[in-house]
Amino acid sequence: MIPSPAIKRIAALVLAVSFFLPLSQCSDKREGAPQSHVQVYEITAFTAYKWPSFGSTIAVFLFFWPIALCSLESLGLAGFLAQHKLKVELVLTFLTLAGVVWLTLWGKSIRYGAFVAVGSILAYAAAAVAGNDGSGNSNNSL
Repeated sequence: MIPSPAIKRIAALVLAVSFFLPLSQCSDKREGAPQSHVQVYEITAFTAYKWPSFGSTIAVFLFFWPIALCSLESLGLAGFLAQHKLKVELVLTFLTLAGVVWLTLWGKSIRYGAFVAVGSILAYAAAAVAGNDGSGNSNNSL
């Protein structure tokens, strides 16, 4: 069986990669233009907002916070989060899911990146819950 910290690290990495994957797709057909002139746009978290902007900063945070937390844990610097770590992870998971849904709703059709992002953040949350021993301490030792 794969330990919870390993699942969290893999899920965090996959979520970070999904930042660059297409979440949804839409098309733009001009009035009177022939069918062959339909422009198809893929919406990714990376291209959804102009850089730098508040929206792009939020998008980066929502897709990369799990990597930051896993890095802090592996360096032993997450002591300040020890009592409330699971609550923080679950709130950030909810916000990330909301952000992915928000970006996906911009398009007309869902693309594979949305499924990858949602699956990875749910795997991260499940591993966080499974690795929690209920006392506020994480049971995530390798």
